[in-house]
Amino acid sequence: MRKFAVGWVGLVLLALSGPSRADILCLKDGRIYQDVNLVRDGDGVLVKFENGEVRVPSEQVLEAILLNDTSYEPETDEEREKLAAGKVKFDGRWVSHSRRDKLLSARLEEETERIEEMRRTSEWRNRIQEETKNFAFEVTMPRNVFEHFKDLVEVYFAEFGKTFKIKRPRGLDRLPLLWYNDYDQFVQVTGMNGALGFFTFVEPMNINLFYDRLDLLLTEQVMYHEVGHYLQKLFDVEVKYPHWPGEALCEYYGASTYDPKTKKMTTGLIQEGRLTEIKYDISRGKWIGVKEMILGCQDRNYEDYTWGWSFVHYMMNHPKYSKKFPKFVTAVSKAKDIKRVRMQITPKVALKTVEGEEMLRAFMKYMGIKKESELEEIEKGWHEYVDKELVVSSSQGLAEAAVSNLRRGRPKKALRLFGEAVEAGSCRAIDLHRYAKLLATEGEAEKAIELWREAMTMDPLTAEYYVSCGAQLLRRESSKDREEGRRLLLLSREINSDDSSLDRRVTRLLDED
Repeated sequence: MRKFAVGWVGLVLLALSGPSRADILCLKDGRIYQDVNLVRDGDGVLVKFENGEVRVPSEQVLEAILLNDTSYEPETDEEREKLAAGKVKFDGRWVSHSRRDKLLSARLEEETERIEEMRRTSEWRNRIQEETKNFAFEVTMPRNVFEHFKDLVEVYFAEFGKTFKIKRPRGLDRLPLLWYNDYDQFVQVTGMNGALGFFTFVEPMNINLFYDRLDLLLTEQVMYHEVGHYLQKLFDVEVKYPHWPGEALCEYYGASTYDPKTKKMTTGLIQEGRLTEIKYDISRGKWIGVKEMILGCQDRNYEDYTWGWSFVHYMMNHPKYSKKFPKFVTAVSKAKDIKRVRMQITPKVALKTVEGEEMLRAFMKYMGIKKESELEEIEKGWHEYVDKELVVSSSQGLAEAAVSNLRRGRPKKALRLFGEAVEAGSCRAIDLHRYAKLLATEGEAEKAIELWREAMTMDPLTAEYYVSCGAQLLRRESSKDREEGRRLLLLSREINSDDSSLDRRVTRLLDED
């Protein structure tokens, strides 16, 4: 069995009579499994490995080619008559066996060539290079995933440009947007271990991102954020935009959604993970003031991502300020009536920026605020908006807040938030896995194993869940549990047979047992 992360669009379930041949399974997240044994199973497919069977639901399947499938069950008398007459159903048509075999052989040859092409372009040296109106893409991610993001980034550019009245200046080249197939490749090429993505804001400008197939939401949010920094740069390329409202504005667009059918983007949604953190601050009596936030515009405060985001959300949605605030945002970089100071970026590069007192003065001017009491009135309205009107409506917001606290080195708080997320409703497989790992470190093995089993059902071809669960089962006293642990470890190796680091990890665990 061969597996690698590439992909394309189209779903077919095919059958070929004659000598036994291995099947092909393509997942929507870009992975492809060649030389596997597939069986229809209701609305999904069953992948038969030596160490167990794994059921993959249809919503995760991009394409499944079952070369020896004879399991089609006729649904009507007409279909039964067709089958009795020696016809078979192929791509929605009833054809003869010989015609079906010819069509399938041609299809198989075509898709095999496409698989090899996708495999080749998953290496950075053979990356896909394409230009759109405003971006020069260099990517190794699956083609179908790339097509989605390629359109989305241009729609984002247009949406932001419409609100803030910007476009790419004449003479400024398309921005290189480098998108890696996974985190390991991202680190290997960029050397940025620990980063989720970054925008290089001095020449030569570029954006570097990676595709996280386990967390597509994170992939989108990081893209929105980093591209947002570039869009702010277009206000004036000679200006280093201040941390506030720069980061807050990126977070505002980070909660957007995109409809690939209509190619429309919906902005101004709620960053539930950020809001959960704000609500936690409020529960402890912590409030951030408007003046405090604006005066600290250069201080790189973490609160710019949380409280700062909520303030931008308030201003962008308030009928009195929704038109004034975008003008203020652009004025920070462009207006002649705002004083900017020199900021040394590197020994050879200096940019301009705006410091705290001047930022506060500009904000009050562009918002039409003449008195300190009016600023206090805005703060009061903002705090009421956050406390009363913005609500976390899904378990996902709690899970996102948990992940944020994990990254900030707060496992205890993350553990509590994950628990609340699970109680509030369904969570993604990756979040169940993260929660299970924390529970295991706290000695709650039984609950951790239960969560890993649930994650395996939701995302059945992610080897990490099998490894983690198997390793935990090996620690138990029961011989039955330990045997199951060994089976899961061996199954994980089959699921991800081309991962040498996973293979070494499994070997070590089995040897220790």
